[in-house]
Amino acid sequence: MNDTDIRTLLRLMRSSKQEYELYLSNGRTFLHARKLRENNQAVLDLIAAEGFGPDDTLGAGLQDLKEHLEDWAQCWDREQATLGPKDDDPFVFTGYKTYPKHLDALLAQYQKDRGRKI
Repeated sequence: MNDTDIRTLLRLMRSSKQEYELYLSNGRTFLHARKLRENNQAVLDLIAAEGFGPDDTLGAGLQDLKEHLEDWAQCWDREQATLGPKDDDPFVFTGYKTYPKHLDALLAQYQKDRGRKI
């Protein structure tokens, strides 16, 4: 991934975190879960399109993020199909791999190593 891709990834991740906070603070409604699903898909699409190698500084963290998002999306899709919720309906599900918090530290270190904020 180049610097532009990393900037896009960081922007998408910030957006996901903001949407997740809105989801939590607004009754865990389907509206925010749907927006989070769309944003997370954009992250997955970016990772798939740009790829990364196992030797990349961020490779392991991005692989963990990819696995988390794919697992999360499968659970989301299954529950959405089963429940058919409306935007203001609660939408809560469990059973997916947790977010790789170590990726945040990897991204911060990547930025530091580059000598600038990306």
